[in-house]
Amino acid sequence: MLFPTGSDNGKAFRSGTPEKDTPGPPNPSEVRQEMNKYEAVYRATLTKWGEEAQYDQAVEECAELIAALKHYKRDKIGPEQVIEELADVALMVGQLSFMFGEDLVQQAVERKLAKLGRLLET
Repeated sequence: MLFPTGSDNGKAFRSGTPEKDTPGPPNPSEVRQEMNKYEAVYRATLTKWGEEAQYDQAVEECAELIAALKHYKRDKIGPEQVIEELADVALMVGQLSFMFGEDLVQQAVERKLAKLGRLLET
């Protein structure tokens, strides 16, 4: 997966006790392999609806996630609805990564993780 979340599903964060063996950044070859299994779907969506439609769809899915998170914070919806919106956004991130270049996106993720690591040290 492009964005590693760890193996504890956030439980350690919520409990305040981080796990000792937290996985590091993903192996770039594993990321490429994972993304390649979706390549046919990404190509098909581009063929059927085009590039502009994918940009619009990504914006729409992000907006739906924003709304879901706001509702979740006010206890109007449960985590299941947020998870559904996260899945939609994850698919669109994959689509956009495919369109802009998976290697370039992965390099940017690694730069951002390094920056975050430096911020956490201060």
